[in-house]
Amino acid sequence: MKKLFRLFMVLVFVGLLSQQSQAQDGAVYVNGGYSWSKGVIGAEWKSGHWGLALGYMPTKMPMSGNPVASVSAAVSIYSIPQGDIDMFGWYGTLAAASAGYRMENSYGQSQVETMTILTGGLMMDIDLFYFSFGAGYGFYAGGSTPTLEVTLGIKIWEKW
Repeated sequence: MKKLFRLFMVLVFVGLLSQQSQAQDGAVYVNGGYSWSKGVIGAEWKSGHWGLALGYMPTKMPMSGNPVASVSAAVSIYSIPQGDIDMFGWYGTLAAASAGYRMENSYGQSQVETMTILTGGLMMDIDLFYFSFGAGYGFYAGGSTPTLEVTLGIKIWEKW
């Protein structure tokens, strides 16, 4: 699973670099909210119907409270192309989170695993910012778990 996560991260970075150099238009957003796909804080490059994001999720183990940080990379498809005047649409996201699954029991055993996440939801895009709300599933070596996300993105740069 770790090899799959590393491969996914490399593909996202290569895609981000090639898309940024070839894009006719696009925008960079700073994201905030609650999302295992895009982090509590992150950044996203949107161009056309596609988006590439990196995020950071600071979290804790369920029982001990020991800190665990998760880094994520995501590829999204949007029904509203970047720069369009339509306000409401849907999105789908495929992401990988480095510490998406955390388990700890009263016997002192703990487990942290990478997780692949599929999310879909609704979004509202208004010129300088967007708001999204979605639900999905995260898959790890031992099973799967439902996920929810609520994010707000603020545009910090745009290329025409």
